[in-house]
Amino acid sequence: MDYLRDISKKVKNKLSEQDQSTLQYEQKKNEWVKLQIENQNLYHDWKNMMLDQEPERWSDINSSNRSSLPFEEYGYLPFHEHLRLGYEIYDRDIKDFKKYLKEQNTNSNG
Repeated sequence: MDYLRDISKKVKNKLSEQDQSTLQYEQKKNEWVKLQIENQNLYHDWKNMMLDQEPERWSDINSSNRSSLPFEEYGYLPFHEHLRLGYEIYDRDIKDFKKYLKEQNTNSNG
């Protein structure tokens, strides 16, 4: 098992900054998709609530690629920076949605 861990470390160390950003972004995106699927009924309620509360923040909530950020707002950025911003968007969405789920769970339990 240590052998595999050593190889994994070596491979990770060889990944470029862009590759690491891509990997982190994909992992965060997968976490977000899984969370949505597991809580599908509450996700739609939460999404509608967020669209009402913060339309400017959520204008791209239905976009299939949340990392496609508006050029005017961010200008030219290296690809890994777009990935980093996309990662932050997913991370924020996950935290906000988990908070909402916790509130719903608390409310339904009394």
